[in-house]
Amino acid sequence: MYYENVKMAVPERRMSRRFPLNFGIRYMYSNRRWNVETYAGVIRDMSSSGLRFLAESHVEVGRRLEVAIQWPALLDGTVPMQMVVTGIVVWSEGNEVALRMQRHEFRTRSTEPAEGERLHPEFRSLQSSEALLDSRQ
Repeated sequence: MYYENVKMAVPERRMSRRFPLNFGIRYMYSNRRWNVETYAGVIRDMSSSGLRFLAESHVEVGRRLEVAIQWPALLDGTVPMQMVVTGIVVWSEGNEVALRMQRHEFRTRSTEPAEGERLHPEFRSLQSSEALLDSRQ
């Protein structure tokens, strides 16, 4: 018998349902000199316990990150919101990163980028996030 084209059904290991998203994010971490480095990315999916995103560059497993997600809802219909998540990178392959969430909170956000924020040209316009995701598939 030939089993070359047979795909085995692997049960889903995740306990929480994942929801596909396409929001811009900023992720931050401290380097060895305790300087905070900020990068941009695009969230791919999210559950109640974790999130997966496309990062500007490779991120090491075990690194603690703070991720600010540009939330689509407005506070009082006018104030932009962000969901800020802290967690540990549990998986990373190329520029894709999976983060196990340890804490999250909603905050208001500025409409202007933070001074000194380091953004790769590919991420400067998060309107291009759809094109970026399409190029990865």
